[in-house]
Amino acid sequence: MSECPRSLSNQTKLRIRASLRKLWGERLKWKRSREKFFQSWAESIANAAKVGGSDQEELEWDSYDKIKREIALERLQLAAEKAKAKEITRIRAERAAQRKMERMQRLAQRRKEREEKQKVEGKTKRPRKRSKQEKEELAVAEELKLKAKLVKIQKKKSTLSHVCREHRRAWEKLDVSFIKTPQVQKTVSLADQIRAAKKRTGDVNGKAFSIASSDSQSIEVSAEAKFSTVETK
Repeated sequence: MSECPRSLSNQTKLRIRASLRKLWGERLKWKRSREKFFQSWAESIANAAKVGGSDQEELEWDSYDKIKREIALERLQLAAEKAKAKEITRIRAERAAQRKMERMQRLAQRRKEREEKQKVEGKTKRPRKRSKQEKEELAVAEELKLKAKLVKIQKKKSTLSHVCREHRRAWEKLDVSFIKTPQVQKTVSLADQIRAAKKRTGDVNGKAFSIASSDSQSIEVSAEAKFSTVETK
């Protein structure tokens, strides 16, 4: 059979309460003493870190808060600048779009006024195309011009060749007269005199022929280029 719980007397309850109060008081005292010890230990470390050694500077404990505030302020300024730049870009884009729209409206208005003016005057501008007959006449005219230029070129060639022949005869006469001088005949042999005269004549003729051929070639090239452009047209 289970026993009934005994009721404690008041004196026993007082003793139990006093012992528990003493136990919790000791525990609280120990806890407070430990907290006090840790606090004093942290303060001593903080002071040592603040003062530093002989070769170290004393630290400012509010520097972290200052740096934190400066970083937050810089972030706010950067965000404000970004927002300002974005707003400026938007305003510029709107102004550019507005200017473009106004320019398009002006162009449309001018085009409309021009069309109305043409309707009033009864003059509509249309591109005039050349007929086939006009193209053929233009080609014939260009061909006649080229033929006239070619005739001039042939005449110039004949004139240049005639000049070269006359120039050569003059040099031949000069060489003969030069060889017949008594000073040359006395100092130089007959074979040397003939060889020198031939060499001088050949040099003069070669120079004259090169000048004439270069002039005629340049004229022919220009004429051929013009004729090719006319054919392509």
